Amino acid sequence: MQGSRLLSLREVERCLSLSRWTLYEMIRSGRLQAVKLSSGQYRVSETVVEAMMRGSGTGGTQEVGAREPRRLRLQRPPGGECP
Repeated sequence: MQGSRLLSLREVERCLSLSRWTLYEMIRSGRLQAVKLSSGQYRVSETVVEAMMRGSGTGGTQEVGAREPRRLRLQRPPGGECP
């Protein structure tokens, strides 16, 4: 994760259009790489988010809790606020 900006879960939520609960579940299950700060907050590398938006990399392209896995369509929100 060196050389990459670290995003808060709120930023990742907006970029990936996923709920915070889903992000926590993905972190817990190992499908989303994150860093836990001493304050207890999580940060996710910008490169991990970009890989997920492209549909490659760290897994995390399946919806958590679904009985049958299905692909998520990850799109950038209007305004270009995401990496």
